[in-house]
Amino acid sequence: MTGIRSVALTALVFLLMGPPIGAALILGHRGPIGVRELGLGYAFGGIPMLIAGIAFGMARNRSTRPLRWYKRLLWGACAGLFGGLLFFLVITLDNVRQDVHPWFDVEFLRAMVMAGVPAGAICGLLMISKSPTT
Repeated sequence: MTGIRSVALTALVFLLMGPPIGAALILGHRGPIGVRELGLGYAFGGIPMLIAGIAFGMARNRSTRPLRWYKRLLWGACAGLFGGLLFFLVITLDNVRQDVHPWFDVEFLRAMVMAGVPAGAICGLLMISKSPTT
């Protein structure tokens, strides 16, 4: 039961911390970020970061030793990439089903990768290195 609780807490940390980091990375070069942009970051970044948190939590539970900082960074970045690509795939398949053209949006894919990988890496670094549960 502690494994499920650990994955849930990891997913919660990714869900709370990932969207504002992703919104700041995407919208930061455009000017100041307001409440509206932060709300959009949570709306569109919540699902990929939740997926990334679950993936990171499962990888963290399967490890036999505590993860060092660089491994947490790498696993977090990979989890952010996985979450962003999975979210992009779901949105793309929904657009194909609705016959919306063009259905492959390269800008949306670039934004998901540009936000997901660094946000996942930062969230992975924020996770405390723990000894694995047995």
